[in-house]
Amino acid sequence: MISTKQLDNGITLNVEEIKGAKTISCFFAFKVGSLYENETNFGICHLLEHILFCGTKNRSSEQIKEDFNNCGTIFNGSTGVYHTRFYIKNIVDFFEKSFEIMADMISNPSFNKNEFIKEKKVVFEEMLRYKDIPNEELYKECIKHFYANSNLKNLPIGEHSTLTNLSVEDVKKFYQENYTTENCIISFAGNINFNFAKKLIEKYVKLNFGKPKINVLPFTKSNHTIKSEVVQIQKAVNQSLVKIFFVAPNSKDENYFPFIMLANILGGGTSSLLYKHLRDKLGLVYSINASTLNNYNSGALIINFATKEENVTTAINEICTLIKKLILKDFDTKLLEIEKLKAKINYVSASEQSITIAGSNNIDLIENGEIIPYTTILEKLNAISLNDVKQQAEQIFKNKNCLIGIISKNTLKIKPIKIK
Repeated sequence: MISTKQLDNGITLNVEEIKGAKTISCFFAFKVGSLYENETNFGICHLLEHILFCGTKNRSSEQIKEDFNNCGTIFNGSTGVYHTRFYIKNIVDFFEKSFEIMADMISNPSFNKNEFIKEKKVVFEEMLRYKDIPNEELYKECIKHFYANSNLKNLPIGEHSTLTNLSVEDVKKFYQENYTTENCIISFAGNINFNFAKKLIEKYVKLNFGKPKINVLPFTKSNHTIKSEVVQIQKAVNQSLVKIFFVAPNSKDENYFPFIMLANILGGGTSSLLYKHLRDKLGLVYSINASTLNNYNSGALIINFATKEENVTTAINEICTLIKKLILKDFDTKLLEIEKLKAKINYVSASEQSITIAGSNNIDLIENGEIIPYTTILEKLNAISLNDVKQQAEQIFKNKNCLIGIISKNTLKIKPIKIK
């Protein structure tokens, strides 16, 4: 049973009761993320997420962690493009205590200056860690070019230059403007009913009443375009790392689910076309996959692989050849049915876990304003035909621009590609 209601204080409460469940999970979400930052405060949402774990008017930073640990809470926070979220999970007996701690963190941050300075250093260390991971560094650079004319080019972690100039007063003001009741969605799933969840919020959550300063952008149908280009980073690596970005539908597009099936058929695992051809047949790579990205004005299909520097051109050419064949001939019906079955199993499995349910419902309310039942998703998957997937291959690949990102020891002579 799913219930959703905006409470008198402005908070949107969502509860999916699972009778007989042994756990309860909860997501606090605020509809503010990196998309809504500007050139002077880029990274402030992510920094604020960290700061909320750094002490309240009632607890020190250490006490927050100890109190969570003492009642066995699973907890964390994350910053995205559209939202910042915090979650907890516990067995029924200890859930209220876990909720009280999280509500205290979110409602009563101390904004202690010493803790702020220390946590800013922690975020800088996090940035350095990602800088040492070639896959993360390349992804960040590709996103800057793929979304060059949009704030989507800014990943949530932020930049050292803008964070350096942010003061504790800046972050506190940002919190007061955006962590408001009408900007908050709280989703529960597990052995909990709506009335008890409502009582928990009324008892423990004390946010500023009112609308957020920032208006949330609508999640609209894909309308993104890019230019063909090659982005290269020179670095001492043993293998060249390559990412190929194509513009694709987002989740609001009627072609979204056929696109997901196409991505899975192309590079969804060890039975995918890319894996069978480039690894199993040619031995050019150890691993290759196709991942997807879903943003408000565009999705993306991203082909990811690593290979020896001298094999990069060959591998890219083989990928282009495989995609051309994919467009020209009909797909294997059996392969599509297998991918549909795998997708359905994943959705059904997720529907049995309280933390996945709470998180999924939370995202649906942020991006869609309503819960999309997993049964509706299963119906859409069942309806996908071979022709739907083939049309998506033509739409995404044929004569379309793409972006190639490469990290390698040397600058390579790679030309932009276009699947003709």
